[in-house]
Amino acid sequence: MFLISSFNFNSLKYFLYLILFTQSIFVFGQNKNKPDILFVKYLIDNEKYNDAFYEMEKAEKQTLNDTILYLKGYCFYKKNESDSALFYWQMLQQKTQLNKSSLLLSSLLFLNEKDLLNARKTIDEYSKLSLSDNEILLQKLFEVGFCLAQQKYVRADSLISNFKYDNYYVSDEENELKMLCGRMKKNKQKSPFIAATLSTLIPGLGKIYAGKNGGGFGAGIICALLGAVAVESAIKAGVVSAPFFLSAGLFSAFYIGNIVGSYYSAKQKNNEKYREDYNYILRTLVVATERQFGSN
Repeated sequence: MFLISSFNFNSLKYFLYLILFTQSIFVFGQNKNKPDILFVKYLIDNEKYNDAFYEMEKAEKQTLNDTILYLKGYCFYKKNESDSALFYWQMLQQKTQLNKSSLLLSSLLFLNEKDLLNARKTIDEYSKLSLSDNEILLQKLFEVGFCLAQQKYVRADSLISNFKYDNYYVSDEENELKMLCGRMKKNKQKSPFIAATLSTLIPGLGKIYAGKNGGGFGAGIICALLGAVAVESAIKAGVVSAPFFLSAGLFSAFYIGNIVGSYYSAKQKNNEKYREDYNYILRTLVVATERQFGSN
């Protein structure tokens, strides 16, 4: 009886070892076909895009899952190739963590292309998902960014008043957008019509108003010299003489050019400031997004 029991026990033990060994081989085979997410993300973040694609393609031969789709999209996101990134991310399953991340990154791609309409639509889609407290705070940060990009300061102030500034993931960016909103409200737009009018009265004054001091003084000096030459030509040779026509023509061309140039100088100044603020908004949202989803 003892021998039989011993035999049965040993047989059972070896049988269990065989099962464990078989399962370990199966798991190894399964894992071998899955991309190492952290390693692939490391390659992408260090701009080793070809190596990252090689790792993903090895796994893709066995199966195409959300992880591979997301990482491929992320690779193109880092390369600023929005169409390719969106192509892969649109195939992700809904209501997953990877889908959440892809929606925020997609919104950043649209913002980078100045496509505020699709950027906001993407965030609206993101807001319909089941979000954690941190993800909701990130959504609110995007909404403030959209308002500032559209220069809707009243709405931005209303949203900023709900900031708590006590969450690691977004507190710095909340402060930055609040300060940016204050700066943007104080920065008065330069009126192109006022600039043109000033340069009509005093050549170059409109450019000085637009912040182009060097160009303004230069235009004023040139117009003054050409005007003096035209007056001298009229006195010496008469108003129907070739020297007067030539000098008066040059004066008129520079005078009109000074007016038109002042108009566009004001517009350019406004655009430069807006681009600076817009890029600041974009950088702020990028930092907050990558901090949030880089921690997952």
